[in-house]
Amino acid sequence: MSRTKSQKLKVLIASVDCREARNNQLFSLAPLILGSQLWNDRFFDNKIKIMVRSYANDLMPIDFVSLISKNRPDVICLGVYIWNVELIKKSINLLKRTLPRVIIILGGQIITQSGKNFNRVRLLNN
Repeated sequence: MSRTKSQKLKVLIASVDCREARNNQLFSLAPLILGSQLWNDRFFDNKIKIMVRSYANDLMPIDFVSLISKNRPDVICLGVYIWNVELIKKSINLLKRTLPRVIIILGGQIITQSGKNFNRVRLLNN
């Protein structure tokens, strides 16, 4: 990912919430806090563009990837939880095919507590 000094690294911090796509009333707090911390950190000043988005867990993987791809992020941060693990597992390979140079960072309860059940290396390197 080579870029000029004037180009900002585009970081998408996304939540996949336990709600229906047509009801945009809910938003996870964790992505907002992370985005706010990065945005207010002087180290990252003018170096990154933070985008915080919320998606519904009832999306089809192809639709989820399409929505993320519209932002053309360089880095995607996703929280993986019991209610969205299947969507994220099915979407990662599509994301890597659609945006082959993107860096995907996973966090959340499923990743931190049961790494054995979520084969991070295989998913991220496909």
